[in-house]
Amino acid sequence: MTFEYHPQHFDVFRSATPGVWPTTSLRDWLGDRNMGAALSDTQLSREKLRELRETATLRERFWLILAWGRINRFHAGAVLRDERIWLAAMERAVDATTRAQAYTAFQAAALATKGMGPAYFTKILFFERPDLSAYIMDQWTARSVNLLLGKSAIQMVNRVSVCKSNGPEVYDHFCDVVDDLASKLDRTGEHVESCLFSTGGRGKAAAPWRQHVRSQTRINPASDSTASPAQR
Repeated sequence: MTFEYHPQHFDVFRSATPGVWPTTSLRDWLGDRNMGAALSDTQLSREKLRELRETATLRERFWLILAWGRINRFHAGAVLRDERIWLAAMERAVDATTRAQAYTAFQAAALATKGMGPAYFTKILFFERPDLSAYIMDQWTARSVNLLLGKSAIQMVNRVSVCKSNGPEVYDHFCDVVDDLASKLDRTGEHVESCLFSTGGRGKAAAPWRQHVRSQTRINPASDSTASPAQR
């Protein structure tokens, strides 16, 4: 599937570089969640989470991914209370045969838990279902795709949060756009997804693509910081 992109924005995106996301540990961000030091003190990165996918339990992977994504700690408490619902949803997502089914597995759980929407459960899909080319659809990747397409293909809440009402067809569309950009730019889908996210920071400390997205979508720069859990 191919798409037409806004010429000006696409030209800027051509030179975008992958985002930089600081590492953290489960213990530092959320506490140990009853896991041993070997896991709770591990510095988490994309590479480490892929490695742990082969050895960690489903519950361990769930919390490690959320810690890596720096989920809001208050919202993490709500997720903990609904943990059984989320782990059951994750099992269904892991066993799903399509990307849409995997997304749907999480959507019902998201409607029941405050603060746990697509921006976070698509992180789980990204690490758990690489075979489905499932990418992270958070506020920055979603806003970037909307900007490049020149339309609101992904519904946002106050232009900051990815709306929970975005269904599996929207997520499929988003991932198809990432794959199409990867094909046009001769890059991997993961590389493109990371470039869409870019690197945050205040003012000119942010990467050029992040600055461009902020300026074009009129978001207060003060809300953007690589250290803020709400941004990823």
